[in-house]
Formats: sequence, structure tokens, C-alpha cells
Amino acid sequence: MNPILRQQIPTAKLRGIKSSLALSTALGLFSTAASADVTYQYFRYTPTQLRNNSAANSVQLSEFQFIDNGSPIDVAGVIVTAPGGNSPGGEGPTNLTDLSTGSKWLDFSKVTPVVFQFTAPVTIDTYNFATAGDAQERDPVSWTFEGSANGSSWVLLDVKTNFATTTNRETYQSGFSLDGSGIGFFTRSLAIVANGQPTQLSWSTLNADPGGVSIAPVVGVVANTGSISTVPPASADTTYTLTATSFSGPASATTFVRSVPETTVNYRYVRFTPTKLRSDATAFGVQLSEFTLLNGITPIPAAGATNPGGISGGGEGPQNAIDGDPNSKWLDSNRRPLIVDLGSTVPITGYSFVTGNDASDRDPIQWSLEGSNNGTSWAIIEQVDFDFPMPDARNTASQAIPLPGVIFNPIISLFVGDAPKLIAGQPLVLTWEVPGATSVTIDNEVGTFSASSGSVTLNPVTGTTYTLTATGPVGTTPVSGTFTTTIISPAITTINYTNFDNAGEELALLGDSSTVNDFGNVPLPGNFARLRLNPDLQFKSGSTWFRKRINVATGFQTFFDFQINSANDSQGADGMAFMIQDNPAGTGILVSGEVERGLPTKSLNVRINSFEGGERTGAVVQVLSGTDVLGSVNLFDFPALVPALREGTDLTQTG
Repeated sequence: MNPILRQQIPTAKLRGIKSSLALSTALGLFSTAASADVTYQYFRYTPTQLRNNSAANSVQLSEFQFIDNGSPIDVAGVIVTAPGGNSPGGEGPTNLTDLSTGSKWLDFSKVTPVVFQFTAPVTIDTYNFATAGDAQERDPVSWTFEGSANGSSWVLLDVKTNFATTTNRETYQSGFSLDGSGIGFFTRSLAIVANGQPTQLSWSTLNADPGGVSIAPVVGVVANTGSISTVPPASADTTYTLTATSFSGPASATTFVRSVPETTVNYRYVRFTPTKLRSDATAFGVQLSEFTLLNGITPIPAAGATNPGGISGGGEGPQNAIDGDPNSKWLDSNRRPLIVDLGSTVPITGYSFVTGNDASDRDPIQWSLEGSNNGTSWAIIEQVDFDFPMPDARNTASQAIPLPGVIFNPIISLFVGDAPKLIAGQPLVLTWEVPGATSVTIDNEVGTFSASSGSVTLNPVTGTTYTLTATGPVGTTPVSGTFTTTIISPAITTINYTNFDNAGEELALLGDSSTVNDFGNVPLPGNFARLRLNPDLQFKSGSTWFRKRINVATGFQTFFDFQINSANDSQGADGMAFMIQDNPAGTGILVSGEVERGLPTKSLNVRINSFEGGERTGAVVQVLSGTDVLGSVNLFDFPALVPALREGTDLTQTG
């Protein structure tokens, strides 16, 4: 390893805040307009869109009401479930019928349906719900509402799209009658098919005009609710559009199908790289219960699986993805590729997944597959660049997906320099990974390379934008990417801060980190600027790097003080990491995943762990080489060293 490394001031993350504000409970308002009566024993409410899908990590409601002739139906004895859901303790679906808006149902799966089972059929003409006490981005604004006599066959009763849900907290809506119109759903059974293979289109509409429902292309007029088998055009992407007209005007919905010339490839290794998750901005890593390669309909046994650069907790490593047990899972908080070793070169025609046991936001919905016979040279064999419909249900298999049998353009999975801001006189290292490339050219006289992955060390004297152009096999289109560095000459060139009043460009402040004088709110340690890794708010994290390379070949000593506040967060911070690293992205890395663990590769991490959840201590220091733990110390084992600590104390708590 190059001994010229970078040193990092700690990086940290706060856990989610649980609000302590108590809001007054608003009374439900019942619609008095005429509405259709329906009688069912089962009802199902399914949120399909939240007020801010990208910002929300979950869906939530505080209460749900069933109303007939202006009076709420008694919900005593109603069984409330959220099949496939993921609710934290104390915030399950039963809170929806406890007659208190002070409690809530919260579900990290976000689109999980809630099923209400009455003890006997009941008649309703209206339904209603109340918002929860915080986080208005979690409010549903689109949903479907259905009824059933048996809990398995469902009838669409109402559908709402982009409804103006109130932003008031712990507040009921004005009530929803059952005489609306719209499209409940429009789906396909198979999203990727082999040429000539049919897919089943299914749909549901509400109060559509007779003869007012049609599907294009080709299919034509269809029943208001139903399904039909159709063969998509060969070797093409087809978007089917369902149109329904009613008294409220036309409505439409689309679904996408890809038809491919199924082929056989022969490889020993297959690399699966997730490129998008169901909730990309908020998901805590990628997870799968199983990843299975197929020869026809026959699963191919795997000899092993690895996850280079991944971060997996105890018992959730890559081997779980190939163990044949859907009750175990692979979870990687760093979202790195999964490499499956088949033991020898074998024919492969397709693949399939099994979803994890929880947290559907972690499901991959876009990805690439590459094949290799030596584990170093990779060819692209699949690229799913649309949102694939992974099952919402947990521990559930996807369809068997045929390999497309086409030549893909190269994919630039990495082109980065280790210094977006380069201190004058220091070297810049450019690194690239371009699966499918036969040659890589970097301009500004850097050169042309035959390897699809590699690095080069440069010594720019002015700010420069480097363009990488990658070419692939005959018939493919070249692809390009850029990296820009600027040259800086900071006044501070050594790590020796009494405070951070004079800190400048020598520090890379990433994510939520900053330098701030907060003496008015937090008087200690003094009236001067300090380095704040993240504010005392939920789901915040930051990384700070010292930009200048530090030679640590002969060893080093460093001393620093840190402070963890918990004024707004009763759960405190997860912790922080002090790092010395030589990663390709260098001072441009915003540490992700379990940030207190540090970087998973090319990094020496000192983990300062202040929150261990259900474990016995919140005061642990670990030294890790990447993800390998070299040593671990529980501070509670040294009362003379830290006499103020006592068993069970959380470092983030006051008192």
C-alpha cells in the first residue's frame, strides 16, 4: 500500500429523532354527501405515493375510520395487519384502530397495504384517516381502497391520485366517499420476456364508462377490470398504456415490458452490481435473500460468493445470497457488487432474486450483470436500466429473468480522482473501472489503455477537466465521463488545530459537516469555531478530510477532543470514525452506510461507537482494517480510565 495516506477528522451520524411534542387531537369530520353503501368483512388500504417519496423513509398514519351515515363503525375486535411490512416496535398497524391520534402506524416499506378484518361484514359509505404527529413528507397522497368478502378476492372501492392531504399533524381529512372513479392498478406479470413469450396484463378501474377502457398498442378495448395475455414485439421495449374514461374525465396508466432474444453465456463468475434501489436516497444498503443463476429452469449451484468493499453485519454476509435459504439474507450497507463463483465455466441462460425479510426500500430495481472466467476481466451480459418490479412481499421470488443476448455499450462504473481540490505540488491519481471496454483513452495527453480498469498518477499544475472515452466491441457506442480537479494553496499545511477559527480550504467539508461557532447554544469548549460533523438533527452525517497527503510510513501520533450533544435527539448519535485512507476518491468521499465503521477498503478505521442499540454498551472503541476488526475495547471494562461511565450508560445521554 502507498504509505502516503490521508487522515480524517471523525465522521458521524445521528439516529432518527422521535418527536416529544404532543399535539392536540383533532376530531374526525364526516362527509354528509350521498355516497354508495358497500358491505364487506375485509378492507384494504394501499398507499401508492407519499407527499415526498424521495425524502420520506416510511409511510405513516395515526388513525383509520370506517363510517356509515355519518357515524364511525365500532372497530373493537378488528384485526389489523400489514403483510410484508416493516414497522418498528410500538408503531405497528394496530395503532390505526386504537382511537388515539397520539400513536401511529409507521412502515419503512412505504407501499405496504394495511388489511382490516372485521369480525363480521359491515356496511360503510365513507372512510377517513388522520395524519401522524410529525414528518409530513410521510403522508400518503395517492392510494387505493378495496373491499373483500374473503380476504383474497378484492374489489376496488376508491382510488385517489395526488390528493391534497392536509399538512396539519394528528388531523383527520374531510372523509372519502365511495363514488369516485379512476384506475386502481395496471400491471404485467413479467417485465422481461424472451422473444415470443407472453406476459399477462392485469388492471382494475372504478366507474369507467361502458366500452371506455382500452389498452394500446394492439390490445384495444377491454373490460373495465380484468387481465389478458399478450406477446410483446420481439427484441423491443414496449410501453403499454391503459386509458379509462368516466364521468370525471379520462385517466391513464402505463406499464413497461422488455422482450429479449434469450441467449446462453458461459462463465465461471457473475458480478451483480445494484445501480438503483427502490428508495435510493434513504435505503440503508442493498439486500437480497437469494440470487440464483439459471440454466433453463434449473438453478445452478454456486461454489461461493464475495462482496468486495461491502459492509455486512454479523450473519448477513454474501454467502447468504447463495445458500438456498430464503430466510437468511445478504445485506450490504455500502451497496457494492456481489460476485458469485460457480466453481467452473457453465452455461447460463437467466437468473432470479428473492427479496429480503424486511425494508423493501433496500430492494434493487436497476442493476448490471457481468461475466468472467478469471475474476478480473469482465464482460457485460445484462443491464436493467428501468425500474424492475421487484415483489413488494418479503421473502418472495422475482420472475425468472432471461439473459438478453445482446452486446452492451461499456459502462463507466468508476472514473474518479483522489483530489477534487488538489494542493499545489501534490500528485493526482485517476482511477477507472469500465466493464465492457476494450480500450480506455484519457485526454490531456494522459494516454490510451487496453485494461478496462486501472489507475494513473499525474502532476497537474493548473486546474484540469479530464475526459475518459471508452470503446467496446464492434457494434457498440463509445461512452465518456469527466473528472475535474482545481489547484489550491491553503495556508494551513499541518494538522495542528487549537480551534477552527482559521480553517480553510485545507479541509474538505462533505455532507452535513461544517465549521461553526455555536458558543451561544453550546458554550463548551469555548467561544471559537469548532468542526461540526453534523447538526443535532435526524438522519444527518458528514465527513471531513484533511486534503494534504501525510506520510505515515514511520508511524504517527494524533490527539483530538470530541463532543457529542443530544439536545434534540433522545436516541443520540451512532458514533464516529477516525480514518487514514488511500481510496480512489480520496478527499471526495462522503462516507456512507454505517459511517461510524469507516471506509470498507484501503482504510485504517478507528471506530468510536456511542450507540449500540440493544447491545449492552454504548462506549466501544475498535480498530479496523477496512471491515476486519483488529482490536476492540469496551470502555466500561476500564472504570479507572473513565470513572464517570457506568454499565448501561449511553455516551450521548446527559446526566
